[in-house]
Amino acid sequence: MANYPNQFFSPPSVNPLDYTRSAVINDLQDEVKAMQAAMALNMGAWKTWNPTVSGWSSHSKTGVYCQVGGITFFTLTLSGTANSTTKRLTLPVNSAHNGIASYGAMLINGTSAPGMWKIEPNTGYINLYANFAQGTLPTTGTVGIQVQGFYPTYQAVAG
Repeated sequence: MANYPNQFFSPPSVNPLDYTRSAVINDLQDEVKAMQAAMALNMGAWKTWNPTVSGWSSHSKTGVYCQVGGITFFTLTLSGTANSTTKRLTLPVNSAHNGIASYGAMLINGTSAPGMWKIEPNTGYINLYANFAQGTLPTTGTVGIQVQGFYPTYQAVAG
């Protein structure tokens, strides 16, 4: 049975000439498997992100996210009929309470003119804008976006 992550592995004393002691080899294999499982959890597997959407009356969306340590990475494609000046998506994981907002560019209706996304600290949503001056996206017609980025989800500890 593996000791990781609760305590360090301490193999028993072995005669240096006894290279094939199966119990020790089995114990080492258990420790390696436990560490690999823990690393897989901390390295982040991509999961489906199905955010609540504000600003569209109808829409289709495809999104995924993963967490690596205290950072959440995300990507989303959404298209639908706009019905509001405010466009917002819920986050897969709340942002950190560290006083720093996260920003990024996004593609609007497949054009090269970038829009902007913004995540305020200690919130559960991402705001979407037409440009970096935080202009509003269209309020009618079809509006499609492609957005990807990352943001902190941990609380930094003062040292």
